[in-house]
Amino acid sequence: MRVQHFISLLLLVSVSALFAQGVEFKHPNVIDVGKTMKGDLIEGKIEFVNKSGSMLEIADVRPSCGCTAVKPEKLVYQNGEVATIPFSVETEKFNPGVVRKPIHIHFVDNKPERQTVTIQANIVTELAVNPRYLHLQSISLNPDTTITEFFEIENESDKPVEITDIKTEADFIKISPSSVVIPPGKSHLIQFQFKPATPGRKSTRISIQSNHEKHAEIKVPVYINVVNS
Repeated sequence: MRVQHFISLLLLVSVSALFAQGVEFKHPNVIDVGKTMKGDLIEGKIEFVNKSGSMLEIADVRPSCGCTAVKPEKLVYQNGEVATIPFSVETEKFNPGVVRKPIHIHFVDNKPERQTVTIQANIVTELAVNPRYLHLQSISLNPDTTITEFFEIENESDKPVEITDIKTEADFIKISPSSVVIPPGKSHLIQFQFKPATPGRKSTRISIQSNHEKHAEIKVPVYINVVNS
């Protein structure tokens, strides 16, 4: 009886493994396209092999948002046949940073019924500020102390960019330097200083002006909370 139970269990495991191997992708479930300039079109293809032992049919392919377009070459694949699903992702509305866009592939009479492939990219702009905002929380009230922070201006373009002016309307903030030339592919640290002389929440913006055609001005929000120590 135990032998029969073991054989039944083994058959069940084998059948489950067969179902799990019904779709064999030719790439990782996360397709990382790496650094991508904002506004560029990401294009590629999803590929998998039908390992189900019979005909395999795609019921639907659903991207996660309207920025992603997918178009299967066909919906029905014979056993052993390679399926190809071209995709494209519009990046114009993406913020700088890592973005992930899942694509869900639904199958007819297959286990599992759905597979997900995620398109991943690191969106960059030709001129970027990192971090995109400064948030200083719970700074102790002390007018004799100078708080120093830094942010970085990155030039991802293929030519030098002149930062003509860096300024803020807040008189309690000092920025250095106020201008700099950043070579292509390089970055420059900007120093931000203030004295926590009065308690309360403060907010302002740093304006970065440059000779870059697309990024003539970049605004960096600043949030500061000074509390009684």
